[in-house]
Amino acid sequence: MGNAYPNFSKHDSVERSSNSILKNYLKRAADATTEELIAIIMEVVNEPDLFHFGELLDLPNLQIIQGDAKLSKYYSLLEIFAFGTYSDYVAQKEHLPNFSDCMLEKIRLLSLISLTSGINTISYDILLEKLELKSFTELENLIISAFYKNLIMGRMDSSNKTLCVSYAVSRDLRREDIPILIEKMKTWSGQCQYFYNNVIDETDSADALKPCRFEAINKIFEKIQKLENDIGNEEQKPTDQ
Repeated sequence: MGNAYPNFSKHDSVERSSNSILKNYLKRAADATTEELIAIIMEVVNEPDLFHFGELLDLPNLQIIQGDAKLSKYYSLLEIFAFGTYSDYVAQKEHLPNFSDCMLEKIRLLSLISLTSGINTISYDILLEKLELKSFTELENLIISAFYKNLIMGRMDSSNKTLCVSYAVSRDLRREDIPILIEKMKTWSGQCQYFYNNVIDETDSADALKPCRFEAINKIFEKIQKLENDIGNEEQKPTDQ
């Protein structure tokens, strides 16, 4: 199978679309009964174009479900789709509602986002293992789906069995992970400031050298002009008979 490329002009469309879809579910869930809430959760995890769920988990009536021994599995289900991976599903599936084919593909797509975030390349073998897929064809079909949903960007290197990644959409963030993200942003900001200062220093140095460079260039042109004049004068002298 050849390379597949994402639509770079729509790299953030998935987040806008996902947020728009989520708002409708949030309105319905805000005043829903327990039975209605469970139905909404199952709709959400089967919704093919929804990939962010964190705001639903923050609803007060969802917190009530979390504390119910019989219903907590629906809260856990939503948590896995918000923060987890296919491996988390496998580890907990005995305590979760049954997964439809749509849910299985969706948790694999979400896992693919997590596996490709912050890296440049990842081998097909690792992806096959983590996503529990049986063939390279199944894997490449999943990757193509992720491309066209704008979940990740990059290209497939089929000959080397490698996925090259240039971008992966963000997933929901746990509250306890926020301080870690802030520290990463501070580090990134410091690096940007460092490179900015270096550019300014280099620019100032270049500006300071400009007069010297212009003077040197002018001297070279003067020497060339003098040499041309000398050659012209020599050519005009009468030759000895």
